[in-house]
Amino acid sequence: MILDDVRAALGYDQINIESASYGTRAALVYLRAHGSACPVGRAPQRFPTFVKQPLHFAEDAQAALDPRSRRASVTRMPYVLPELSPGVRDGLAPA
Repeated sequence: MILDDVRAALGYDQINIESASYGTRAALVYLRAHGSACPVGRAPQRFPTFVKQPLHFAEDAQAALDPRSRRASVTRMPYVLPELSPGVRDGLAPA
């Protein structure tokens, strides 16, 4: 793994890892492969390796913007709609 090569090239025996969001996947893979080189790992926003990203990104984004969806951000936060580009806004405006 490239990160372990960088650690070794810098002359460190161990490094601490802090990650967030999608970076937690890389941190988890690194910890699994090189755990002894990393005594401290911090991942406040864990994204486990079994989650198939970006499989649901488009579906989740559409649901967040579609006013007909119960998960719609534009319904719960109407101030979002005017900030969208006109093409996107026109396609999402309630009929």
